[in-house]
Amino acid sequence: MIINKKVTFIMLFIFAVGLCSGAFFEIYMEGSGKTQLMDIISGLFSGSPSGSFFSIFWNSFRTWLIMLLIIFVVPYVPPFAVICPFLPMIKGLTLGFSATMLVETFGIKGSWYIISTILPQNLLQIPILCMLIGLSMSKTTKKTLHSDARLYLTYYGGGALLIFISCLLEAFLMQFSL
Repeated sequence: MIINKKVTFIMLFIFAVGLCSGAFFEIYMEGSGKTQLMDIISGLFSGSPSGSFFSIFWNSFRTWLIMLLIIFVVPYVPPFAVICPFLPMIKGLTLGFSATMLVETFGIKGSWYIISTILPQNLLQIPILCMLIGLSMSKTTKKTLHSDARLYLTYYGGGALLIFISCLLEAFLMQFSL
């Protein structure tokens, strides 16, 4: 069992489309909604951290746990494969929107925030997300899945462990950002 490289690259492309779409959505957003979001972000930067290390970690990991479970069951429940392209798309949309909002609100300071607290964990999370989707979509027949179950669990467990570590990194970096 190997990771389906074609699916992995397609998922990376879908992520990139989501990233650009999120940025364009923020740029073309107008009115009081945009002003309110900028005020909320300004308030977050002026206050103290919004939670403990554990609460920040759990908020991030809980989302990833749901995504990991969906991706994990794809070989066993193939109709769940329909959900997989939406995961990198939504991740890209949120990152593109957030990054653009931070730069527009804070300029250079917003860029520093992106580099210091958003980029590090996402350099791990995005490729792993796309590779795990490629792995789960590489074998969908019961015969091959049964013979390669140990290998699938090993690869998947390694990816899930890296996601766990990236969520710890995110919680650590968030403690010093606000």
